[in-house]
Amino acid sequence: MKGLPTPALDRRPELREDLLYVWSVFFKLSALREYNQAGPQRIALIEFTAWCDLNEVISSDLRQYLHAMIAAMDSAYVKVFHDKAEKRRSATRGRRKSEIRS
Repeated sequence: MKGLPTPALDRRPELREDLLYVWSVFFKLSALREYNQAGPQRIALIEFTAWCDLNEVISSDLRQYLHAMIAAMDSAYVKVFHDKAEKRRSATRGRRKSEIRS
């Protein structure tokens, strides 16, 4: 039996197989990130290094590649989070100004 059509799932991007490993590392490290009042913080280099050590990633080339990829993904994640937060703050400020004028 087939369910209802899901256009969003039909249009979802597919991750290249060679990037699945990078995605899984990012996902695991992202769970370790710290949060504060400003939101998510970048994944600490010490967390990345510890993960590599625990998972016996010895090759310096692989470590450099993983770090470059994880850092780029991390930057995008943090930027999107902060951009969304700023958009919500702007919407809230605009609403409060209009409420004051009433």
